[in-house]
Amino acid sequence: MSGQTPLGAARRAWDMLWTQGKNNDKEKEKLKASKKTTRRRKRDKQPHSTQYQQTQISGANIDRDDVEFFGDEQQEKRDNTFRVGFHNIHNLPEDRRTSKSRQLVDYVVHKGYDCFLMAEIGLNWRKIGSNDRWFERIWGKFKTSRSIFAHNVTELSKTKLYQPGGVGMIASEEVTHRVIATGKDPTGLGRWCWIHFQGRNGIRVRTITVYRPCETPGAMTTYQQQNRYLRQHKSDFEPREALYEDLHRACSEWLSVGDQLIIGIDANEDVRTGQTIAFFNTLGMQEAILTRHTKSPPATYNRNMRRQPIDGLFVTPGLKAVAAGYEAFGVGCPSDHRVLWADFTYATAFGFNSPPLNRPEIRRLTNKNPRTVEKYVTEVRKALVQTGIAKRLFALEVKADQFGWNPKFQKEYDDIQILQLKIRKLIEYKLRKLRMGGVVWSPKLQTFRTEIELWAMILRKRKGIKVSNTRIRRFMRKSGIWDAFSYNKEGVTTKLADAHKKYRVAKKNAVVWRDEFMVSLAEARAERNNTSHEQELKMLRRRTDQKKQARNVKRMMKKLGQNATTKLFYTRNGDRIECTDKTSMEDACIYENTSRFSQAETTPPMTEPLVSELGYLADTAAAESILNGNYEIPADLDPYAALLIRELRMPASIREAPFVTSRVTTEDHTHGWKKQKESISSDPDGLTFSHYKAGATEDLITQFDATLRSLPYQHGFTPAAWLPMTDVEILKKAGVYDVEKMRTILLMNAEFNMNNKKLGRDMMHHAERHGALAREQYGSRRNHQCILAALNKRLTMDLLRQTRRAGALCANDAKSCYDRIVHNIATLCMRRLGMPKNPIHSMFATLQSASHKIRTAYGVSDKTYGPGRDPPLQGIGQGNGAGPAGWAVISTPLINMMRTAGFGFSLFTALTVSAVSFVCYAFVDDTDLVHTAKDVHTRGPEILTEMQRALDHWEGGLKATGGALVPEKSYWYLIDFIWTGEKWRYATKIDIPGDISINNVDDSGRDTLRRFEANIAKETLGVFLAMDGNNKEETHHLRKKAVAFADCIRTGFLTREDATYALHRTIMKTLEYPIVATTMDKAQWDYIMAPLLAATLPRMGYVQSFPRDIVYSPEDLCGLGIFHPWHNQHLSQLKVVLQETALPSITGDLIRASFEQLRLEIGLPDRSDQWNWSVVKSIATDCWLKDLLQYAAQHNLYVEDTLPVLTQYRTHDQFLMTAFINNGYRKKHLQILNECRKVLQVNTLSEITSADGAYLESWAWTGSGDHVSLNDYQWPRPAPLQQRHWQIWQQAVQSTFLHVSQTRERKLRQSLGEWMPEVCARWKWFYCPNENRIYHREDTGWRVYSKQPSRVQRLRSLRFVRSEIIENELPDGVDTMATVSSSPTVIKITGTCAVTPATGMLPVPVPIQESLEEALDATDTADRWAVESVSIKDNGRSLAAAILQGKARAVSDGSFKNAMGTSSSILFHSRANDPNRIISVNAVPGNANEQSAYRSELAGVSGSLAITAAVCRIHDIQEGSITLGLDGQQALLAAAGDWPLNPERPDFDLITDIRTKLKKLPISVKWKWVEGHQDDDKSTHLDEWAKANILVDNMAKAYWNHLNHGDHTPAPQRFGDEAWALHYQGNKLNRLDKAALYHAIMEPTAKEYWRHRGQLQAEDIANIDWELIGSAFQSLTHAKQRRVTKHAAGHFGCGTKMKLWRFQDHSECPRCPEPIEDPQHILNCPALSARACWNTALTTLEGWMTKHHTMPELTVAIIRSLKAWRSPPAHPINRSTTARYGLQRALLEQDTIGWYSFLMGKVSIRWQAVQQKYFEWLKRRNTGKAWVKALILKVWQISWSMWDHRNDVRLNTTSPSDRRAIEDFNRKIREEFSLGLDGIGHRDQHWFAKPLAHVLEYDKEHKAQWLASVDLARYRFTYRAEFAASSISQQRETMEAWLGQIRTHAHD
Repeated sequence: MSGQTPLGAARRAWDMLWTQGKNNDKEKEKLKASKKTTRRRKRDKQPHSTQYQQTQISGANIDRDDVEFFGDEQQEKRDNTFRVGFHNIHNLPEDRRTSKSRQLVDYVVHKGYDCFLMAEIGLNWRKIGSNDRWFERIWGKFKTSRSIFAHNVTELSKTKLYQPGGVGMIASEEVTHRVIATGKDPTGLGRWCWIHFQGRNGIRVRTITVYRPCETPGAMTTYQQQNRYLRQHKSDFEPREALYEDLHRACSEWLSVGDQLIIGIDANEDVRTGQTIAFFNTLGMQEAILTRHTKSPPATYNRNMRRQPIDGLFVTPGLKAVAAGYEAFGVGCPSDHRVLWADFTYATAFGFNSPPLNRPEIRRLTNKNPRTVEKYVTEVRKALVQTGIAKRLFALEVKADQFGWNPKFQKEYDDIQILQLKIRKLIEYKLRKLRMGGVVWSPKLQTFRTEIELWAMILRKRKGIKVSNTRIRRFMRKSGIWDAFSYNKEGVTTKLADAHKKYRVAKKNAVVWRDEFMVSLAEARAERNNTSHEQELKMLRRRTDQKKQARNVKRMMKKLGQNATTKLFYTRNGDRIECTDKTSMEDACIYENTSRFSQAETTPPMTEPLVSELGYLADTAAAESILNGNYEIPADLDPYAALLIRELRMPASIREAPFVTSRVTTEDHTHGWKKQKESISSDPDGLTFSHYKAGATEDLITQFDATLRSLPYQHGFTPAAWLPMTDVEILKKAGVYDVEKMRTILLMNAEFNMNNKKLGRDMMHHAERHGALAREQYGSRRNHQCILAALNKRLTMDLLRQTRRAGALCANDAKSCYDRIVHNIATLCMRRLGMPKNPIHSMFATLQSASHKIRTAYGVSDKTYGPGRDPPLQGIGQGNGAGPAGWAVISTPLINMMRTAGFGFSLFTALTVSAVSFVCYAFVDDTDLVHTAKDVHTRGPEILTEMQRALDHWEGGLKATGGALVPEKSYWYLIDFIWTGEKWRYATKIDIPGDISINNVDDSGRDTLRRFEANIAKETLGVFLAMDGNNKEETHHLRKKAVAFADCIRTGFLTREDATYALHRTIMKTLEYPIVATTMDKAQWDYIMAPLLAATLPRMGYVQSFPRDIVYSPEDLCGLGIFHPWHNQHLSQLKVVLQETALPSITGDLIRASFEQLRLEIGLPDRSDQWNWSVVKSIATDCWLKDLLQYAAQHNLYVEDTLPVLTQYRTHDQFLMTAFINNGYRKKHLQILNECRKVLQVNTLSEITSADGAYLESWAWTGSGDHVSLNDYQWPRPAPLQQRHWQIWQQAVQSTFLHVSQTRERKLRQSLGEWMPEVCARWKWFYCPNENRIYHREDTGWRVYSKQPSRVQRLRSLRFVRSEIIENELPDGVDTMATVSSSPTVIKITGTCAVTPATGMLPVPVPIQESLEEALDATDTADRWAVESVSIKDNGRSLAAAILQGKARAVSDGSFKNAMGTSSSILFHSRANDPNRIISVNAVPGNANEQSAYRSELAGVSGSLAITAAVCRIHDIQEGSITLGLDGQQALLAAAGDWPLNPERPDFDLITDIRTKLKKLPISVKWKWVEGHQDDDKSTHLDEWAKANILVDNMAKAYWNHLNHGDHTPAPQRFGDEAWALHYQGNKLNRLDKAALYHAIMEPTAKEYWRHRGQLQAEDIANIDWELIGSAFQSLTHAKQRRVTKHAAGHFGCGTKMKLWRFQDHSECPRCPEPIEDPQHILNCPALSARACWNTALTTLEGWMTKHHTMPELTVAIIRSLKAWRSPPAHPINRSTTARYGLQRALLEQDTIGWYSFLMGKVSIRWQAVQQKYFEWLKRRNTGKAWVKALILKVWQISWSMWDHRNDVRLNTTSPSDRRAIEDFNRKIREEFSLGLDGIGHRDQHWFAKPLAHVLEYDKEHKAQWLASVDLARYRFTYRAEFAASSISQQRETMEAWLGQIRTHAHD
């Protein structure tokens, strides 16, 4: 059947033609063999020089056509042409800078090839340096390109860059967008590669480049490498046949799917005959060039003397070349082959005609060059003055201010605007000539280019072509050639040729001249920026290097940017239609964008009645009424729109505050443009950002530009120049070209957009200041990180889990959020926040009147859309500077609407009973709604109903703003919990069925949303979060990211430095983003990092098995400095805890709530770091905080919180869970006991015992019955426990607390003591023995319970009944507390306790503070440090009066030295020498390493505030002010600022404390910077501020001296208003320094590794100078750091490791016969050359030590010790040395550490002290620390020298192992020759053509390949013989069987 298919027919034709081709080849081989001897004789007779002439075509029968072009002469490429070229380039040079490499690239660029195919590349790309990669060779030559290369990877040289064969291809410019796939020969032989292009209407083209090797005998040739591969894979084809066989299979498959093929091939035979033409005939392909030109072609290979084209361009029949040919030899790049080329029409290749691509205009003005900016602003200023437009504009501004804006003014404004635009564009055009060639530009090189251009213009003029004389004269002036006009045409031609020659010579100096230019540019920048030119030059070069590095990494990651699209699809009536031409693309975009910006036309604000009430711009009286809150809502208005309008009333805080200014000042303008990047795009009709940034550096231009912006901003009109806008369609997702799924970016006028940015910025700032934004909205807000919104979601789910509370979450997607914003509602939302009307009106009126054009890859459209439309287009536009802020202010009323309706998350915290509530998690338009039960008893079904209502409200409110939800992208979760009998689990959809729904986008019906189970994770703001807290999906997601990066870096060919950069700056940042919200354990992170490190470490220069302890160690511990994500996760989370708990944020509220719930759930009183987490983790619900606290406790970290702890209620009380744990209960039983405790809602034993503390209450024993709780905590949902659970509880209680002999009465073993006073104050039951009554506290008073008549007198048996008597007060004498048990009719007393003075019910009075000293002494202990000593004269009365008058002053200053700080402050009325002034001093708390002058300055502020607060308190001051002055600007800014603090900021603790105290003050505080040390200049007049500053400066210094004499040691402490604090190893930290903490955490691990590596003791590690090792290490380059780490770790290429890693089969030393070369052997190798190298290194070290004033005895000791280590003497030598300065002790210590460790940098910590004392004796200012650091660098140099010497020997001499290998090869070669040709097939006998002696001269690699080839040849011969024998045997058996059948039939 297969033979009847088209492919079967093609296969039969192929076999027939193949056989014919082989037969023809055989005839040729016979002819070739007959002539072989004759040719050899002739060649041998020719002189040597004539052999080289064979590289050129020569001979009597060769004419001119054989060397010139053939076919069509190649012309400049026309439009709609697909140009393809093919060239055997005959080995591409390794260095990209070579002429051949440059010529090749330049040729491809110059000729405009769309696809250029290359063969015989000759490179092993895996070994090519990053600077010589193909990408670097073409960098800057093409706007876009795609390349693919293939070479043989099955047999690579270990040492050579050359790899024979290989192919490559580049697709460039416009066809790049059509590339859909690339590929290569799947065998790895690199025989072909291809690029697949997608055309229109299903048309596809595949270009293939093929190299078919000729049959050559050399063992290392392409042919023989492929031959060996085929034999190894048991293929009987020879390589040339195999190529056609494999390629035919691939081509047939491509043809079967409809691809058109273009194959460029070097067939190494005449492409018109033989196997090649047979091959292509079977595919139905024809040679494009020879089909077009039928005359006999010349040779394509210059050694071919028979005019045989061995190269060809073959195409399928559908592709007809419109032009094609061979280039002349030498065209392209130097090669022995011609370039073949063919032009095809776009319509033929891709099914359509492509319009020309639009080239983006390159900006001539760049702010990077100060000289260009200076020239620009000078010319612009001159033009503004000379034309008078500046004067006209300023006059217009004055008129507008005086008379108000008149519409007549706009024409004048527009005229000025248009004129200045033209002027500035013209000035930019004249700034500089653009140079974008391959040669770097410099002014010197430009002079040669200028001369060429001058003579070229003169030549054109001499030819009669019109050329501007003005331009010629300008170039004459630039070049200094004043007689150019005097030359005739011939003279000009000569001059032009000379100019080109001079330029070619000059180009050689281009790089040097460029460096000189960079130096001069740096000097100019230094002058502008007030820096040094060295700094600027270093920065410029660093930027260049960083850009290149970033470019290399982007290339590796395949993220080199997104270019304008050349195609798109649109859908009409269900049909998906492709657009590829300019017109259809523009039409599709206009249709789509018109639809997109009009989507909201059917929403309530765009329909009646609101559209009439508000208009399109909300500029009506109704709009004012809405803002005032008195709008009468129409009865027929959409109900949700009505709810939203109620929320649009202006808040009182905004109404009472002054409105934001509507003027753009010059300061606004300058500050705004300074922060902008000039690369940001704007509408092409206006000026670029570069113009305004440059103009902002000059006063007149700044004033002019600011006024141009201010007039429309202030008066609300739309300038004509702002109306043009350009829509740019960009891909949301790579490869998705559907216009409906693209993102439309609006390019607006730069001035207009800057006004929008100002509007958004001022609006957000004003709203933040007055707290008018919804706290749930995290988008577009400073210090509101996206990841925190995701964390909020995580913490919410934790709290639901911790409290077992029901809830629901709905992630909804708002459709085209920015595009659907309705302008009238947006205006109201913005004005609601106090923004003036006119700036808003200007923005939205401009958007409504804008004229939109479309920009594609083909340019900007002539068609427009938008203006004059009614209703006008809506949306705020992506790219609008006010866009993100706009949605933030629109979402605020929406969220408030939900809050008003009672939806959202709400609970009371467990211990403080504080309310926590919010509506959603929002980041710009990404919103997740959350709704939870109001209490723990409400179940899931009720929440389901409420969630539907909540979603309806949200959807309705969103629609009221113009928005809509997309059902397909929305989903939800229903959260509830079910007790299984053993534990809690999440309820499933089976447990609680139900769905919720929303309206579909077109309101045609409702769609049910997808519902997910709690264990399913969905992506939220870039993080996969599951409601049950599992991390499986996020782990999988990050692992995929790591694998993808590993694949990129494995094939990315980066340098080691680039690989390091890529690791730290890309993938590690990717992994770092979600860590705040994840709880992955270390194993999961190791799983993620595994593929990453396996691929990256080798690229960084390390083996992939490099010890992970060092991989993750900090650099100053000689590690690689890779931050382990597990540690980074938790340290980042600690940062969030410190940061957010200091703020009134949602995140902070959730963390506090979760912490309180965790503390209540565990039931333990201690700090979290003191909990035994191995026990406690079983009773704590899994949550984010639990994971973090476990990590903290594990690493000696402790978070000190400000939350209340669980308390005991009486003496001798016990915490139940503590007692159970101490009694040995664990895991399951402990969980059950904890569940019982939570059901009872108790923490301590006193809560479950009688009032007398002697008996256990019955309800606490059985778990049933009502009781009065002593606590007001918010408990989680109780578990419905079974009787077996309570039996476990009873057993535990009995064994832990009860008396053994009185079990029935449940008597405690030890009665509890007295109650705490606060318990008595709120006790509810009291017993009056005199009246025999019980009193119960109720809301209205004390309810009386009377004794029921009974003969029983025992108190616990008495019964009492409820009466109707209620006493207002508890009667006198009622002082007995009681506990009771109740039944439906009576209550019984279970115990009583008399109220004693210790448990009295009255609060203890607070003593009245009469003096300031007493007030300061009574300050909280945590704050007393601020005023340690104080001088007070009048009890602060003078200062109090000054505060009330607003004239009080305070000045403070600090002193810091030697890790200790002090401060002083003075508070006075007006004079520093005020007799009633108050002066104080303090010592600054904190760890010694945290002390600084900055912290001392802050401590002075604390002192001033402490005294100010005390004065206000004792003098009852409630208003007034004080001005605080200090000379530390940074301290002043930090203390006075109101921005959220980063916990990583230095002195975070003290600044937080200061800011909180400032808020607590009843008065206002002003700030003043005072210049310090003004007394240094005796001529300076000192004001009172300066005098006070001098006084406190002296006081602080004096106090420092006082403390220093007393051996004061600063200690850390907690401050009173510090919020939460972090402790490490018992010390409180002043900030969270992630790097320092990570170092501290990893330090033990790293040191343990080095201890084990050096076989040291623990005390030896402590004696090593790690600080200076780290300092020396960090001073090295990355390359040298790599050396240090690898050598110290012993993981480098010494013999033992090379054998272990299987790079070689031995571990011998290349310098000596030692069979085991370990790391130490590198340094102590006994070879003579190694010894000489060692001696030289020691001599160098000794010389350095002497030169740097090293103690002589120390020098001798070190040198002797090193010599003795390397060459141990036969008998111990006397190494006694002086004990002076501790030298002997240091030497002994280093002996213990080891001298090999010394050479690895592990020096004793004592060397520093020895050399320091010697320097002091010499009275030199050098330090021992600097000397030891330099010494470490020097000893490292010794090991490097020895390693370099070893490698030099290995590479340049034959090592013993190499000699053995060569001898082994020689032996095997002799054996093969001894076997001779026996067992060798005829076609393989050429291996023995060379004599034995010749083969023995081959190098090692060549011999190995020869032997492999011969071995395969013998194997093939044997295989064929066996196969032939088997075939004959089978034939005989078949014949015999057939004959047997014949005989049988005959017999029958």
